[in-house]
Amino acid sequence: MKLALFGISEIKLGKHNLKDPRLDQADKLAEADKKTHAQVDVIGQDQLLDADAIVASLASKADLILRDLEFVETRLGRDPQPAERATLEKLKTLLENERFILDSGLSAEELQAVAAHSFCTNKPRRNSKIRRRSCSRPLPTPVTFAF
Repeated sequence: MKLALFGISEIKLGKHNLKDPRLDQADKLAEADKKTHAQVDVIGQDQLLDADAIVASLASKADLILRDLEFVETRLGRDPQPAERATLEKLKTLLENERFILDSGLSAEELQAVAAHSFCTNKPRRNSKIRRRSCSRPLPTPVTFAF
C-alpha cells in the first residue's frame, strides 16, 4: 500500500513495517518459522495521485480540495462528454462547499463517468494523532488518515 504525505514532514519517506499485536498473537498460536509484518510505502506529495491513501494535516484539507477543484475546472474547460460534464458540475459544487468527493453520494453511473480521474478527495479518511517516537507529546496538528 502506498501512503502519500501531504503537508507533513515529521514522517520519513520509504518503507515502514506496520506493527500489529494480532500478528504477534497469531505467531504464538501458529509457531511459524518467520513473522513478516505488513509494510506500507510512504511517498511524497509529488506522487499524491498514485497513492492508495493520503495522510494530511487537518490544516491542509483546504489545499487538497483546491487541488481537485482546479482539476475539475480545467477539465470542464476542455468540453467533456455530457455525462462527465454533469458529474464534474456536481463535483465542482461539492468542492466549492469544502466537502470531499468521497462524501458526495454519487451514483455508480456518475462515478463511472469520472473513473479515469484520480481525485485526492476521493479517498476515505480517518482522523488520528501521530506521536513522535522520541517523546510522548502529540504533534501540534491532528492528522487525517485517508484510506
